[in-house]
Amino acid sequence: MKSTDFSRNIIMLIMNAILGMYTKFDEVTNLKCDYLEALEKCDRLEKELSKRTENINNKSFNELSKRFSELEQHSVNLELALQQNLKAQLQDKSIAISELKKLIEKMKRKFVETKFEKSSVIRQPNAFKSQRQSILARRDNSIRRRLWVLKAHYGKSQASK
Repeated sequence: MKSTDFSRNIIMLIMNAILGMYTKFDEVTNLKCDYLEALEKCDRLEKELSKRTENINNKSFNELSKRFSELEQHSVNLELALQQNLKAQLQDKSIAISELKKLIEKMKRKFVETKFEKSSVIRQPNAFKSQRQSILARRDNSIRRRLWVLKAHYGKSQASK
């Protein structure tokens, strides 16, 4: 009986060893399967993340592109407004210059007329000096008054724009 027990023990040991190998083989297989499943899950998540990132990038790009277009249009509008403002200022200055030129021509004519008229009337040298100073003072005041009016007018036109 001892040999039968011994044989049974050996058979049991072999069976346990085989079962242990199958168990270890199953564990390794299960680990490999788990690894492959995890790898597939990682691939799916990576693709999903890539799609989301692409969508976000497209959305951000579109939004930034739209903002850039709006800023570009605003810049063009500001430039046009600035050009119009500069044209208006140039026009105002041209008008003021032409008015000043007319005023100067008018003053030159009056000065020439006054010069000839006064020289025939004045006989005393001292009287001529005092009248001449008085006329020049009046003319100077008149010019200053007109320049002040023009400046006031020009300042109002600038303030209204």
